[in-house]
Amino acid sequence: MKESMATRESRKMIVVGSAGVLPLILYAASCGAAPARTTTTVPPTVAGSATVQASPSPAADTPVRTTTTPTHAMPVTATASHTPGIRAEGSADLFANFGYEAIPEGYIDLDTGAVGTPVTGDLVFLAGGGTDLFFLFQPVNGASSAWMGSPGPRTPTPRLEDCAQVAELFTGSFPIGLGVHICVLTNEGRLSLIWVDSGDHDSIPYRVGIRFVTWE
Repeated sequence: MKESMATRESRKMIVVGSAGVLPLILYAASCGAAPARTTTTVPPTVAGSATVQASPSPAADTPVRTTTTPTHAMPVTATASHTPGIRAEGSADLFANFGYEAIPEGYIDLDTGAVGTPVTGDLVFLAGGGTDLFFLFQPVNGASSAWMGSPGPRTPTPRLEDCAQVAELFTGSFPIGLGVHICVLTNEGRLSLIWVDSGDHDSIPYRVGIRFVTWE
């Protein structure tokens, strides 16, 4: 769904200081009801006992739709890592249309680093909202995730090892902003750490740039 220039220019991004970083969005408190909790056994790659918990999308009344018409080139740099124990690492640009409309260019497979993978991807980038514009990530195809926040003076930068200590992983969508780190349990059972290092709310489709590293 594409909006007119006048409508797009009339929208404003929520900009809030968070540990010295200006995030792109904030999660709206009225976005949905309390999450429904389900428990699933997490594969042995996660240290300790972790659970997967379902939570609602902020666009609960607007089902995620995937269109099949390519709309943008997908820069991606992903390589097999030479570091022992690392499956893949790299960077990618992900894209989304307004209205929580998923497009192929918004999906990334963190097990391989491939972008444009609706069938095998682990995350999809979504954008939407009412007066305000929200950027979200949604785990897909059996993946789950945990929001790790943004590093700051009193908050160390999350490491891949920290993902193994996460007690709960979620299957619902969650807000993202500049500097935000996310742990992901991929649909192949690997742990991945991603972080948002750029974003563009003036382009159509919208764009976020991420970096990632995935354990073997």
